[in-house]
Amino acid sequence: MGAVLIVEDDKEIRGLFCRMLHAEGYQTLEAGNGFEALEVLTLSEQNPRVIVLDLMMPVMDGRQFLEEVRKTRFRDIPVIVSSASMDRDIKGVEYIPKPIGVAEFLSKLAKHFR
Repeated sequence: MGAVLIVEDDKEIRGLFCRMLHAEGYQTLEAGNGFEALEVLTLSEQNPRVIVLDLMMPVMDGRQFLEEVRKTRFRDIPVIVSSASMDRDIKGVEYIPKPIGVAEFLSKLAKHFR
């Protein structure tokens, strides 16, 4: 089916995403910040089909991650920004607000796996 990369600094929220996605049959990759996410992308044997990205994180935030990833071979991986701050000025991403509506989130995600 392909994996979903969850980039979220809050370990509990990241775990919740992963459990929810595993229950729906998705594979997941995890990172606690943008820097870790770049490492995961580089070291992973398979490219994720979608990246779910928090914006506010330590070390490298979501905006910095997007700036860096867009310079790489991973630039075409779809990104769903999941953030309590719904500042929608980032081009080329989808948004879903926190707290997450599970049905809406799974619907947005599923369209990338058809």
